[in-house]
Amino acid sequence: MGARTDPARTVLKWLLAAGTAYFLLVAIAHQFQFRIPGLYIYFDVPSFGYQDIIISALAFGWAAFFALGVMLVSAGAVSAVGLHVVAGAVAVASLARANFTGELRVLVDDLTRAYWIQVGALGAYLALVIAFYVLALREQRTAGRGA
Repeated sequence: MGARTDPARTVLKWLLAAGTAYFLLVAIAHQFQFRIPGLYIYFDVPSFGYQDIIISALAFGWAAFFALGVMLVSAGAVSAVGLHVVAGAVAVASLARANFTGELRVLVDDLTRAYWIQVGALGAYLALVIAFYVLALREQRTAGRGA
């Protein structure tokens, strides 16, 4: 690895670090029921405290998963981030599916625009992760290191 810089790998590492920070903030927001849009996607939908505690624990798990991604990329194991890509795609698709449910539309009088903006932002973040994941894999192959 030496003095060589791999720009895509560096950006990928920073994107994963940002994901780590984001999910830690989501975990804190849900743990203490701070209904902050962006950290609490369905901020105006009623929920029970125990549900928020469960979401907090799961968000902490995502933060740890992304922190592991940072460590893997730092160690040169870029291909392992494919798991993050798949998990992120499932998560974004699941949130989109939730936005389409009739139950949600009844709770918020059919106004789901704020939720779509947040899911779109997560989708844009995922697109950046995918793009830099692919570029980082190419960097590794070009350098002859393998993944």
